[in-house]
Amino acid sequence: MPRLIPALQQIASAVLAALALAVIPSRLEAQRPAMPYVRPAPCKSVGYCYEEWASCARVSLRSEPSAAAPVAAVIDSGVRVKLIDGQMRTTKPGLVVVRRAFTLKESLDGEDGPIAPPNPTRWRFRAGDTVYVVDRWGDGDGNANFTWIYRGQEGNTGSFWLDLYEQEKWPEIAAVREVRTMAELEQTWWVQVRGPRGEVGWTRSTEEWSGKSYYDDSAGKCAK
Repeated sequence: MPRLIPALQQIASAVLAALALAVIPSRLEAQRPAMPYVRPAPCKSVGYCYEEWASCARVSLRSEPSAAAPVAAVIDSGVRVKLIDGQMRTTKPGLVVVRRAFTLKESLDGEDGPIAPPNPTRWRFRAGDTVYVVDRWGDGDGNANFTWIYRGQEGNTGSFWLDLYEQEKWPEIAAVREVRTMAELEQTWWVQVRGPRGEVGWTRSTEEWSGKSYYDDSAGKCAK
């Protein structure tokens, strides 16, 4: 009987180790924010947006802001539509891994440089943790800010990480940063439009439309 005790202890240790490995992924998954992450984004909130677009191809409008939603209406090529609503939808968060512990002081990216609020928040990041980037927003003309989630808490700041392109372009800079980007967020702007015959539905901001913004070709390029 005494000989069985070490064997039982080994079995118990193996079981406990297996349980620990099973719990770790579930905890990490629990920290991951639910998707999609949705922000109201009507035309007036998007930099340099125009409220009348013209279709450059035959476009299917969806009943909901999703490519999987049923078709609500079809707009022929060359038709002008009015924007009546919009949503910025993130389907996959960006992943930024903390390599070394550090403290971040709240600031936003402004037209003339960083903007600090009167009483900035400070966050302490721990090595090995993950920051989930869930939204990108700005004035549409260079400066950009981000909404991210860390340990269940939401923050809004300018970027404190390099994107994947920057990491590859400047490896010597990336090597000394406290964080490293593993994946970038996937985000789509969906708009709800109304056609000339009262058709209403959702579509994405793509090359199927002209006249979308100040930087785009005018709606007259495709309108008949």
